[in-house]
Amino acid sequence: MQGERRRSLVVAVLAAASSASIVAPALGSSAIQPAYEPGQLNPRTEPPGGAPAPDELRWNSPHECNAKRFRGRPGTRRLYAFIEYWWPQVEFWGYGSRPCRDSLHDEGRAVDVHLDVRLKKDRRAARQIKRFLLRSDSDGEIWAMARRFGIQEVIWNCHIWTSTYASDGWRHYSTCDGPSANYTTKHKNHIHIGQSWRGARKQTTAYSGYSPCDKCGAGAESSAAERAMFDALPHESPLADVTGNPVAQSRR
Repeated sequence: MQGERRRSLVVAVLAAASSASIVAPALGSSAIQPAYEPGQLNPRTEPPGGAPAPDELRWNSPHECNAKRFRGRPGTRRLYAFIEYWWPQVEFWGYGSRPCRDSLHDEGRAVDVHLDVRLKKDRRAARQIKRFLLRSDSDGEIWAMARRFGIQEVIWNCHIWTSTYASDGWRHYSTCDGPSANYTTKHKNHIHIGQSWRGARKQTTAYSGYSPCDKCGAGAESSAAERAMFDALPHESPLADVTGNPVAQSRR
């Protein structure tokens, strides 16, 4: 009798599992999570549109020095893993900085990747990374992957892109004009990528997953709404021009 109950329980569990697989298929079968499985999304091609639509642009100013976060936030570590997967020649330059200060790095939500503007292969990699993060997807959703990964700023070779001035594209990076500016603070030997809190905490769709599709119907209306949305965002903190990683500043 006891054996019969065990067999019945096993059958019930298997039936429930089978039913669950029909009602809620595994994420990988219908959706992708590029932050966890970089091979699911080729950054050298146009990003496919998907549902849900890309996340909203966000800007979160840094407010603390947190030396415990020198290893990076969970989402920021996964962002670097994606970059390293597709551009294996890159060199990791770290998350935190010394001396510790209130910056994206020291909140664990920025990463510096060594790419030198003097090297042709590094310039090509930097162009590919920038293009991937900031281009529109196949649905016309602007800044699609920056939104899905929760990117709020990218700095490279005396130019900066930020979520709050997204439609202005690449702007001149004012730190390059300072009297103490050097090759590293000008970001000529590394590309800096900073995330919003949602991206750093793995709360955007690159982490939670989305279903790619050829045309999801978002198109121009969503793009127009996105442009209106960024106009309402607060401006960057005055610290925005000093988010480079001082750890790297001793490296020439």
